[in-house]
Amino acid sequence: MHPLLIVLAVAAVGVALVFHFRYVALRREAHIRHAELPKGLFEKLRARHPQLSLKDCQLVANGLRQFFLAHLKSGRKFVAMPSQVVDDLWHEFILCTKNYDSFCRQGFGRFLHHTLAVVLTDDRMKNAGLRRCWWFVCRCCSRWTPS
Repeated sequence: MHPLLIVLAVAAVGVALVFHFRYVALRREAHIRHAELPKGLFEKLRARHPQLSLKDCQLVANGLRQFFLAHLKSGRKFVAMPSQVVDDLWHEFILCTKNYDSFCRQGFGRFLHHTLAVVLTDDRMKNAGLRRCWWFVCRCCSRWTPS
């Protein structure tokens, strides 16, 4: 086989792989942004936080989606949850096991396990997960509002 044909074939496969992975990433991001959350999730959140209005719950859900997007964009590095009320919604979502499992598989390609909350400290290394979360949220989510 001619060497130029081999180079062209390898290049074509490389381009196809780049487009495939980009398509998968965009599809996962779209799923995280627009997937319907389970029915009754806000009621469970409001049982833990009775002061929240429906609008507040929607803002909390937006924060959870931003956290999930930060995780997706981080390349599977640890991303800390910066909000207790958003973490509480994540807990309630996890309890809807079939919905959560399906959401994770479509959004991340795998199940996303919950991690313990991180508190800011004087140790810069321990704050890396929080800094990473804020960086990705500011970078990819600041111009986005859910439909």
